[in-house]
Amino acid sequence: AELCAAGMVMGVAGSKEFKRGLMRGAVNSALLVFGMAALILFVIGGMIVLCARQVGVRLNKQRFKLDTALNNMSHGLCMFDACGRLIIHNVRYLEIVNIPDNLIVPGCTVPELMNRMKEAGIVNGDQYQDIASLMASLAFGKTTQSLSELKDGRIISVMNRLLPDGGWV
Repeated sequence: AELCAAGMVMGVAGSKEFKRGLMRGAVNSALLVFGMAALILFVIGGMIVLCARQVGVRLNKQRFKLDTALNNMSHGLCMFDACGRLIIHNVRYLEIVNIPDNLIVPGCTVPELMNRMKEAGIVNGDQYQDIASLMASLAFGKTTQSLSELKDGRIISVMNRLLPDGGWV
């Protein structure tokens, strides 16, 4: 009876050690999995940062090329969105129309642009009628071409062409 009792005690004690070993192995495995997951996330995060940096470099190069092309063309250019807000203009437009650098900014509307130009003494006449005529033509998808006399006596040719998104150049 003593041997049986001693064997059972020893079996129970061995079972506890076995369970502790299993628990240590499970904890070690969990830590290993967690560490590998953290390493994978670190590598993926690094790759995302490097890709984002490369995209940024490429976008800056494209932006530089676009700015160079826009600012070295012989024609003045303004681009408006479908709501009539100025998106972009080139330096040549400012030079041709004799507009100070800070007079017009992206985001201003056509009426704001015309009011600022009138206040600066660049244009004269009924700008609201011209704007209404332009908007009506663009609403019908028509390209417009007109001659505009500036206050200094120069006459410039102005062409407005509708873009697929509803804006115009």
